[in-house]
Amino acid sequence: MNVTILTTIFPRFKDDYRGAFLGRMATALSEAGDLNIQVITPSSTDNLLSEKWDKLSIVRFQYWLPQKNQTLAYGKEDTFSNIRRSFWNIFQVPAYLCAFFAKVISNWRQTDIFHCQWTFTAIFPILINKILPFFRKPIIIACRGSDLRLMPGWLNRFFLRNVKAITYGSPLETINRYQEKVGVDILKYIRENTPHGAFCVFDPLDENNLIPTIADLKTRLGYDGKKVILFLGRLDEFKDPIYALRILKELIRRRTDTILLIVGFGPLENEVKNFIKDHALEEFVIFVGPRSDVANYFHMADIFVATSPYEHVWSSTIAEAMMVGCPLVLTDVGNTSKVFTHDFDAMLVPLNQPNHTAIQLNSLLDNPEKLGSLVLNAKKTLNKYRRYEKQTVEDYCNLYEKVLESAS
Repeated sequence: MNVTILTTIFPRFKDDYRGAFLGRMATALSEAGDLNIQVITPSSTDNLLSEKWDKLSIVRFQYWLPQKNQTLAYGKEDTFSNIRRSFWNIFQVPAYLCAFFAKVISNWRQTDIFHCQWTFTAIFPILINKILPFFRKPIIIACRGSDLRLMPGWLNRFFLRNVKAITYGSPLETINRYQEKVGVDILKYIRENTPHGAFCVFDPLDENNLIPTIADLKTRLGYDGKKVILFLGRLDEFKDPIYALRILKELIRRRTDTILLIVGFGPLENEVKNFIKDHALEEFVIFVGPRSDVANYFHMADIFVATSPYEHVWSSTIAEAMMVGCPLVLTDVGNTSKVFTHDFDAMLVPLNQPNHTAIQLNSLLDNPEKLGSLVLNAKKTLNKYRRYEKQTVEDYCNLYEKVLESAS
């Protein structure tokens, strides 16, 4: 079975932090039985245009000359933001679309299924299916919250009704948090308009990458005797690192033995740095930037804090923290409390109440029994929702077979 994965971002090299979860998923699938996996993705400013990682084939298309001036992917912001950032970037859009479309066409014959990571990439095989109805190929979309948020409702609905199946990386009942944006009961719409319906398939955790490589990192960094709080994720409004800083500002009024590590990159990077400087937090905040060795930071942290104002079901970083045994502190928003239970597998804290949250954190940091209990129960929750690589591969292989069987 030949599966082509279409995506707008993919690791530029092995162990790259950009799109790492997609890289691990594609690699794991390529190692599974009779699957031949190929990835089609845009190139960045300097990576190879074609390479193989063992059995995985990667085709990166160039859409601008010279390659180093390509600006639509792999920046600090997402593709849509990169387009808006500069008037001149608009001229790259047609070239980007045409190059992507050409790569899909060139791989049409040898592909059995197009598996689209990020909804918009499905536009290319959908158009070919409509132009050449006698040569149709089945399409699966891995639908993501960013797609449902950023694209207009009519466009999301167009994609949902023109593919064979939808996968979603959270429990299916949580997809309707975007109902107002999409304009319909999303799950019902998928079941009524998509031949195979919707499936919950989580992005796999890279278990091997969650083994620490520096056992004494905390000592090396000089944080012995400190309580380390970890914020790890994209620096944007959906993760809200500024709220984490506001909480820390209140926390250090009560204790000065605390360090907040911020690991990640994104459009709010300058705002984060300015907040640290404006509030004289340099002594208590370490801005690490993007890292691929996230296991080292999880293992040295006393707690992992996620401060999104939207939802936490299911981010990969939260699942990684659960797997390595880093206690969770999550804002109680959206459907979070439908998966996590306060004081059982996570501490759920209110949104926009930094002082109240700081009081809770202050108590938690001095309670090793509670921290241990949160870790133990979080592992049980993780096991219940099956974030493991083997399960993800099995789920996708079963779906591929089901879709191909109906197409024959």
